[in-house]
Amino acid sequence: MTGEPTAGTAEIGWGRAAISAVAILVVGFLGAVMVPSWLLSGLGGMTTTGRGVIAGAVCVVVVIVMAVVLRRLQARRLI
Repeated sequence: MTGEPTAGTAEIGWGRAAISAVAILVVGFLGAVMVPSWLLSGLGGMTTTGRGVIAGAVCVVVVIVMAVVLRRLQARRLI
């Protein structure tokens, strides 16, 4: 082994990795915290349990969608 990367591997570099990490954190925060908060502020007529279920469901959906999108980006070697 010579220590060199094999054909087909791509390195994105530290700058791009840092920008990707910040973008992922911002999108995750907005999707998992701010969107449910905004959504629940408009649902005044619901019970506390109903609002909790909606907020939890939105958070779970955001995490699942982010996992799928991040996996596809990783498979295409974009992140």
